[in-house]
Amino acid sequence: MAILQRYGEDDELTLIEVEKNEANKWKWDWLEKSVDVDPSKVVPKSGWSKGSINVLVKNYIRKVDIAGKALCNLCDGVYIKYGSTGFKAISDHLKSKKHVRNVITEMENSRLPGADEPRQDVFYGAPMAYFDAPPSTTVPPKTSVHIMDRVSNAEAMVVGK
Repeated sequence: MAILQRYGEDDELTLIEVEKNEANKWKWDWLEKSVDVDPSKVVPKSGWSKGSINVLVKNYIRKVDIAGKALCNLCDGVYIKYGSTGFKAISDHLKSKKHVRNVITEMENSRLPGADEPRQDVFYGAPMAYFDAPPSTTVPPKTSVHIMDRVSNAEAMVVGK
């Protein structure tokens, strides 16, 4: 099982091959959608009183190389079978008790610094900047500094930046 990325030529070919016999083929646009959920109605014992929440699909769902299935990152590897019902299956999972309980837990607990970063600027898989960036051709300058002057040179380089 491998997770397919939205911006990969090889992954796109794999997706076409995997989904060729499915009634409802995977659509990358599904990741841009959101689902409104009221945790107090889905999980009444949770004590949630902050109203409904807007759950973004791209934060939790990943397409895998299995026909008609997607993976929920939050629910310990739960596969969602969307092959027969399409986006409705994904929406139903995002409104399920297990998923809503996990979302509440995630929202009420703090994360370690940096643990949230991949979800913020990543469309799906790798950030777009990764694909649009030109290859680096900058070569650091070679310096031949005498051993007696290295401290002075290092100070000058720091001040010069």
